[in-house]
Amino acid sequence: MRKEASLTVLLTNHALPRHSIKTERVSIHLTSAPEPRAVYVERIDETHANAKRAWREMGEPEYLSAGEVASLEAASRVAREPLDWKYENGVVHLDLELAPHAVASVAMEFVESLVEGRGA
Repeated sequence: MRKEASLTVLLTNHALPRHSIKTERVSIHLTSAPEPRAVYVERIDETHANAKRAWREMGEPEYLSAGEVASLEAASRVAREPLDWKYENGVVHLDLELAPHAVASVAMEFVESLVEGRGA
């Protein structure tokens, strides 16, 4: 997804059935870019936004109390976390690890427009 002063990159780490999978290190290098104001990551994986894991940790109850439902709703929320980045010579550099079967959205907010010749 591309907006005038932001860019979002969607990353996945999946494998075909019966194929091995492991945590992957992802490096992004965005060239000819303005300096970011902020970079964030939102993840869905075993430890982020995973209501099923929370339900299993509850003992897999068949019927849920109102408190358990609220707890599972909270466990399913996608959290926006700041992501470290470097800016050198017009290139944005960032690295992150992507767990097996994970999805991550990396959003970059820029001070100025990505479209050449236009301000933010």
